[in-house]
Amino acid sequence: MKQSNSCLKYKDHLIRKLTLDALKLSKKKRIVTSISEVDITEVRKTLKTLRREKKINLSLYSYALFCIGRAYNDFPRMAAVKGLGNRYYSPGKLSAMLPTIYEHNGEGLLLPQYIREFNFKSPFEIQNEIEQFKPGKQMDSNELKFFLKFPQFLRMAYYNTLRYFPVIHDKIMGSTLVVNNMLFTADAWNNGIPFHTSAVFLGSTSQKVVKIRGEFVERTFLKLTVSADHIVVDGADVAGFMNQVKKNISVLYKGLDKHINDINLNNG
Repeated sequence: MKQSNSCLKYKDHLIRKLTLDALKLSKKKRIVTSISEVDITEVRKTLKTLRREKKINLSLYSYALFCIGRAYNDFPRMAAVKGLGNRYYSPGKLSAMLPTIYEHNGEGLLLPQYIREFNFKSPFEIQNEIEQFKPGKQMDSNELKFFLKFPQFLRMAYYNTLRYFPVIHDKIMGSTLVVNNMLFTADAWNNGIPFHTSAVFLGSTSQKVVKIRGEFVERTFLKLTVSADHIVVDGADVAGFMNQVKKNISVLYKGLDKHINDINLNNG
């Protein structure tokens, strides 16, 4: 089984059911959304240099996940959930849920992949987990199809009960949702309705001419969207979190050598 980059056959009614579930759940949320762009020109140059000179392959997606995880450490309320007694629970170690379509027997299967404790892992550890992902170890596509055969009111009862038990919720659905659409050819932001308190959507990349130090230069920008439940987090938290994600993406690539050295020490 391998990850697919092409359009594959997939049972559309399953995706529609998941979308309708999300829309139904959103009625109990007050979604606030922030959109922005971040300059990734230097990041991409650094990743290309790693591949060319050190034979180390690190994807922009894995690097972005690493930066998002570090931003959650600075804004833990963005992953908080309201449990029993209206008490807020903020897990220290977060699980990122990554919806992914995989190819199996010519059919595209929508499967959730979870990166546990991703806010404490290096970008290389995150990439290794993504590459080594085996659906059988987590929620299987057949289990998802079986679950979606239940009437929606039963699925809603399950979702609504689950949110009162944060530890179980985190184990089954993760702490946050990260959706990757950087391969989109359209110049557009990506957005959605999260099951979680917050979600990060990576949109397309585009080339823009900007003025830097008096000169016009072409730069590459990545579109970012952050959606969050306004009942749990304030707009200031969302704005601060977005700015931290952008800052991390713009700065943390300079410290990748440290993580490379850690890998060399572990291998040694």
